[in-house]
Amino acid sequence: MTCVLVTGASGSIGGAIVRALTAGGMTATGTARRPAAGEAALLALDVTDPASVVACVDDFVARHGRIDALVNNAGFDLYGGLEETSWEEFMAQMDTNFFGAVRMTQAVLPRMRAQGGGRIVNIGSLGGLVGLPLNSAYAASKFALEGFGESLRLELLPDQIYVSVIEPPAVATETLEQSIREVAATTGPLLARRRAMVQQMRADGRASPVKPEHVAAAVLRALRDPQPLLRYPVGGQARWIPRLKALLPQRSFEKSLRGRWP
Repeated sequence: MTCVLVTGASGSIGGAIVRALTAGGMTATGTARRPAAGEAALLALDVTDPASVVACVDDFVARHGRIDALVNNAGFDLYGGLEETSWEEFMAQMDTNFFGAVRMTQAVLPRMRAQGGGRIVNIGSLGGLVGLPLNSAYAASKFALEGFGESLRLELLPDQIYVSVIEPPAVATETLEQSIREVAATTGPLLARRRAMVQQMRADGRASPVKPEHVAAAVLRALRDPQPLLRYPVGGQARWIPRLKALLPQRSFEKSLRGRWP
């Protein structure tokens, strides 16, 4: 049976991934920073803490005897102009969304290599293909995840370890108030624009036709495909917006974005 470790499983998307993989006949174990008393099935994990990463992977292997796949899902979405974003806030975004995935991947690769193969699935974003205003820290983390996955995939293919990136747009989750965050600044020229952007992104999330189950289905496909693809876009926006970016003149594409966002 395929044994899968899913980070960030206390949220809507991570929980949906664990349920979908379990329903698909896999042994899926999720993680949370601080599992609640009723979440005994979740392993404790802080992806920003190297010791926690090692302990989590060791615990998973002790329970299941192997690790066939890792799903790097832990993350959040930070909004704020660069000039109002503290260095600590910017790096916290990078540390969770990108470096956390790197730490987890480094921790599982020796075991997968020894086993003769494995799967790494990173939950990316349309925001890793098209940057939005007041969202540079998040864009940096998700664009980095795209390049990391593309390079690492070619590195690991000879070892039968496949790397894939799932690319959803806004997802209708129950945790948008927590997953979409603002920087702490309470004054400045970008304050009103930033707050309007956050309000709009949460509204877009609530209205999105893409549900956590759609993301989970893409993860299941990446784990089941005999030769997984590098990229799995989820939903229509994740397919046509990057194509428009590639086809339209830059000024035309920028104009369309500036007319859409605050």
